[in-house]
Amino acid sequence: MEHLVSNSELRSEYWRKKQNSTKDANHICYDQEIDTLILYVDGPKDRIITHYIDSCVALLYRYCDKQLIGIRIESFSKRFTSYLKENKTWKLSENDVHIDGIVDMVFGIQVPASEKSIKLEQGIDLVPEFV
Repeated sequence: MEHLVSNSELRSEYWRKKQNSTKDANHICYDQEIDTLILYVDGPKDRIITHYIDSCVALLYRYCDKQLIGIRIESFSKRFTSYLKENKTWKLSENDVHIDGIVDMVFGIQVPASEKSIKLEQGIDLVPEFV
């Protein structure tokens, strides 16, 4: 996969600043029609570039300064949640991606044992946990 910029050129200062500035900095949007989950710290005020990490996960960054502003997960309910069920977590570091200022990004989903599948609907309340 060819990228416009290398992983090492992506910057995380804006993301970290927004995480520390307010509890309401994070926004999550799930679009059922295109089965895409987007987690972002700021709405697009500039041209946004999608930087794919693997077949489902992409980092979103501002074109003007290469600052990360979000994460996009495509095929979320069809493929990504199946991957999480099998592997328990998805880690940025396991995709050989290292970005200055980010130790790692980890996604996991907790599903009660009684549930056989993960059901997502438009407007579902997903709460990101940043540690």
